[in-house]
Amino acid sequence: MVTAPLPGRPEPAPVVAPARLTLRDAQTRLNGMGYDAGPADGVVGRRTAAALRAFQRDHGLPDSGRLDEATRQALTAPR
Repeated sequence: MVTAPLPGRPEPAPVVAPARLTLRDAQTRLNGMGYDAGPADGVVGRRTAAALRAFQRDHGLPDSGRLDEATRQALTAPR
């Protein structure tokens, strides 16, 4: 059974899962935060790995140089 919203009350917003942060997105964010990740090309080169390690160290994460789930969460956390 579908019910209509009550008059004068807004409909609740649908629950939408957040989009997964891609490597290109991470590179763009890292560059914007002052970490030199190089071009946002989706490739983990030397500069991207070094930027990830520096970001991870600065945020108390294991400095693997990989875009793991904890790093994704830290990059998307509100500042």
